[in-house]
Amino acid sequence: MFLIIIFLQLLITMIRLFFIGYIIRLIFRNTTYGRYALIISVIYYIFLLVTNITTATYIINVIASILSLILYVYVYDRNQILKPKKLKGMDTQFRTKHADQIFFIALTSITWFLAILLYVLIASDLILYVFLLLFNVISFILIFYVKEENVYLIVGKNEKQLYEYPIPKKVLKYAPVDFFQSDDYMIDYVGVMYENRIKTHLYMLPVDQLHPSIFSNATRIEFHYEFLGELKKYQFVSITFKEKTPRLKRLK
Repeated sequence: MFLIIIFLQLLITMIRLFFIGYIIRLIFRNTTYGRYALIISVIYYIFLLVTNITTATYIINVIASILSLILYVYVYDRNQILKPKKLKGMDTQFRTKHADQIFFIALTSITWFLAILLYVLIASDLILYVFLLLFNVISFILIFYVKEENVYLIVGKNEKQLYEYPIPKKVLKYAPVDFFQSDDYMIDYVGVMYENRIKTHLYMLPVDQLHPSIFSNATRIEFHYEFLGELKKYQFVSITFKEKTPRLKRLK
């Protein structure tokens, strides 16, 4: 029983720390910030362990912080770390909002199952559940804030054109091969735009005089975002709006 309780405490602490990086990623829309936060937590708990070496709780916290960092890296950074380095402009796939919502629901369900089980076994401190509830509420608001999701393809080098592609429901991952009807061109994933609870993934194809047939499943729309014409290949930006004024932040 003692080992089971220790194991549950380890899992709960790991998930609680993971939620910290998870929320930071959602707030700043930047995976790197969440990873930095978890690295800081590892360093912090190692420092506490060194200064309180006889306390078993700090050993659990160190192990949990390391595991939370490993889980975070696996979920959000495994393509860069576990796979060979890709060429510039080749990483064009993204996780849809549906995938993020399923992950959140699964993570929350597992967390509360473990938390309730731990409470039944040892009647753990209620402050833990207050923090978990707070993390869940914040995550829920940020995850389900996006109502719609689509793709914009910016086409042309001299004369810009804009095509919109809808993202099918229940799709977990989406890539150019899922919507672009030609193998002769390589398109670049250059950013994400957030406007009026709509998340738009931005792709670029800087080629003129393309045959209209390759855009058969797209809707051509007015090029009403002049700043989109200034985006560059091999860069990745996050675009938000403040009083209808675009704010661009380069992430890569």
